Amino acid sequence: MSVSFKMTADQPINTWGTGGADGITYSFGDDLAANANQNGSGSKLRLVFDAAGNSPNEVGIYLVYGNTGGVSGTSVTPTAGTTLFYTPNVNSWKLKTDVQVVLTISPAGKASLTIDGETIFSNIQMPAAYIDATTTGWKHAFSAATGGDAMRQAVSDIHMKALYQEYAFVAENATPVWGTVSTFTNVQPGTYDIWISSNGSTSCAKKIETVEVVNTNPSVLLGNDTTICEGESLTLDAGNPGASYVWSGSQLTTQTRVVTQAGPYVVNVTAPNGCVGIGSINVSVMDAPTASSIYVQNNMPTYTFTVLNPQNADQYSWDFGDGTTLANAPGTVTHEFTTTGPKMVSVTLTNECGTETVIATVVVTSTADVATNTIEGLNVYPNPANDYVVVELPAATQAAGSVYNMAGALIRTIDSFTAKTTVSVSDLTPGVYFLHVQSDDKTSVIKLVVE
Repeated sequence: MSVSFKMTADQPINTWGTGGADGITYSFGDDLAANANQNGSGSKLRLVFDAAGNSPNEVGIYLVYGNTGGVSGTSVTPTAGTTLFYTPNVNSWKLKTDVQVVLTISPAGKASLTIDGETIFSNIQMPAAYIDATTTGWKHAFSAATGGDAMRQAVSDIHMKALYQEYAFVAENATPVWGTVSTFTNVQPGTYDIWISSNGSTSCAKKIETVEVVNTNPSVLLGNDTTICEGESLTLDAGNPGASYVWSGSQLTTQTRVVTQAGPYVVNVTAPNGCVGIGSINVSVMDAPTASSIYVQNNMPTYTFTVLNPQNADQYSWDFGDGTTLANAPGTVTHEFTTTGPKMVSVTLTNECGTETVIATVVVTSTADVATNTIEGLNVYPNPANDYVVVELPAATQAAGSVYNMAGALIRTIDSFTAKTTVSVSDLTPGVYFLHVQSDDKTSVIKLVVE
């Protein structure tokens, strides 16, 4: 515990030549007497300031515990077994006004005394009887007396407190849970009881207050993370009119903010009561879909179409130019044509920000299987070829020809074939081509490999 007070022992009437009266004492115990004198009373703790010697007691300062001499001053002597400390010091307090006296006893039972900041004693060990005592119900008392001399004696500004305290911060009407920490963090809204105890027991505890904790921080709701389209804007509203605002990464201090760029946005909102709330949102920006072209692989009559360099596409919708469409399809599809002729194939890429359509034109020259020669006796060799191929037809057969690449584009036409015709392929890029030979109402398609 700690006991502090201002003590006065001044203005002596020097009747008997001693220059002062008998003294003043602070007593702490459960058996104090109402008629105590300058040496205090009770069998527990006393701090004695003796101003006039009366043998065998002497002038000075005494720390006493366990004195059973009642109110008799003669039992408080420098050499008594109950005297824990004695000094003849009177200069620090006698004939002075309002000297600051501070007595402290640590949780380990070490007693210290200062007078006007001067250390009189320190770390004087109190007996086990004091350390183990339950001080609930003990009283604090000051007593003074004069003898042949008179002297003004007084105390003021008395402060007493326990140095070792335990605290509890619990839900209203709950049993206290004690601890030495007096600061409570992460407290959620609700009603709580605050307790204080000198020893962590309910018998020496007091519920000092019931408090309601409310969340007065402003609620800042900028919305869920969202995506806007390129060229669009989004207005963020921090709410809480009358508050002050700071948008991170900018100089804006307004309630609302218009954004057009992708990124995280954070706002600190300070309410008029000084409480702070924080809101945040992540904004993404999406472009409309794009693609460069359609890649065509021809294995007539089946074609494979692939969208090249698609960006930001959520859906693909195909139109094969022959009345056939395919919605919600992948970026690569296969289609078999049942009619010949040029076909405008398109694919439309879609996302929430728009559409993009890419077109490719293919010429379907046959719907027959490329392995079937409908012109009997037709022979094409060598295949694979390097410089030329030879086309042989039955005698008296009239025919014309054309060469197409894998995309269905016409590469070359041959007006007529004789019974044995040499066709140069040296100018063709190595790859796969389709040689169409038409004779009357018959058509043969030969897959031709150029190396």
